[in-house]
Amino acid sequence: MRGKIVVILMIVGALALLAYSLWFVGSRSQVDERFNMRREPLTPGAPGASMLREVVGDYRRTALDVATLDSDAPDRHGSAHYDVEGHDVTLDVQRVPSPGPTIEQLFADFATRAGGDDAAGTVIRLHPDAETPYGYGVYSAPTYIYYEFTWRNGDWVLRASTRDAGSEGLLRFVNNYNF
Repeated sequence: MRGKIVVILMIVGALALLAYSLWFVGSRSQVDERFNMRREPLTPGAPGASMLREVVGDYRRTALDVATLDSDAPDRHGSAHYDVEGHDVTLDVQRVPSPGPTIEQLFADFATRAGGDDAAGTVIRLHPDAETPYGYGVYSAPTYIYYEFTWRNGDWVLRASTRDAGSEGLLRFVNNYNF
């Protein structure tokens, strides 16, 4: 009789562990809450080649526009396109001298950047008080969905966006990007 009780307790314990495991795996947090805030600091004179790297995680750079990134201009900027398995992510970097715009101000024209006419279908989550101030936006149009992460790093504004990598693909890209 005692052996049966032990077996029953083991089965109940295993079922409880299975239930907890299924809950843990199935309950993912919001994409914007998984943004990696541990970033290497960018100096005002950071070279463009270090910011727009050839490879970011699984993503390879396919196009590069350094514009004024390596000039002495106060408003230096540049962009790069990255691809993994046919999914494109765009990374824009721009130097904005301190104090620069707030995260709220950086998302003021989000719908326009997403290709929309108005803010309908827009979800924006801002985290201005985070260690690395950042925001995450989603714009749902009839034929596409636009995702964007924007964050501040020193005197720099960095913006990663996509229409075809999806929210998880964009999150993977920004979390592999070290600045």
